[in-house]
Amino acid sequence: MDRGVARAAGAAALLLSLCAPAAAGDVAFGAVGSTLGLGGEVGWGLGRHLAVRLGAYAYNYTADTGHAGLDYDAELELGSAGAYVDWHPFGSRFRISAGWLFNDNALTATARPGEDGSFPIGGGSFTAAEVGKLTGKGRFRSSAPFLGVGWRLGARDGRGVALSFDAGVVLQGALDMDLRSQGGSLSDDPGFQAALAREEAELQAEVDDYELFPVVTLGLGYRF
Repeated sequence: MDRGVARAAGAAALLLSLCAPAAAGDVAFGAVGSTLGLGGEVGWGLGRHLAVRLGAYAYNYTADTGHAGLDYDAELELGSAGAYVDWHPFGSRFRISAGWLFNDNALTATARPGEDGSFPIGGGSFTAAEVGKLTGKGRFRSSAPFLGVGWRLGARDGRGVALSFDAGVVLQGALDMDLRSQGGSLSDDPGFQAALAREEAELQAEVDDYELFPVVTLGLGYRF
């Protein structure tokens, strides 16, 4: 089974809680759309001011992007599961959330030659036959902390439908990039490998500034 499909199926199986229950023993389920992907959560109330949630999310983004003259067909595969503690300091709809995400987020980018059929790599120019297939892969940390705030509308007392909005960040660190050439006449050539290493270092320096992943979530749930 495709990994993205499997993650989406897992996310659908684990529905989300979108509001912290007001009394111990309350349970809430819901579905969300988020920058982390599509998914769901389930949550339990631990009193008027405290609740816990579990969630799972998945989605694939595709885009055309470029770096230093190289154009890429990029795909960002998102797949994560999270555990959260929600604190309602005023016993109201506002909450402050802290949690931990376990993720399988990854970026894959396949380079395309320029209009003249060449690849500008590490300060040099190489033909498509010399390069073969040029692929960049990036992975984030396998787990990372989450901090955020949120609000809910509806189901204030008793059971019912609730809407929710959350915003926060995942401190997942920068992508760990790996750039490789396969099937080209120079793929194993030391001089070409040195140019590829320079290109990879430039690409890594560019993504090192992006260590925070913004999270914005909208959800619809039901509280029992």
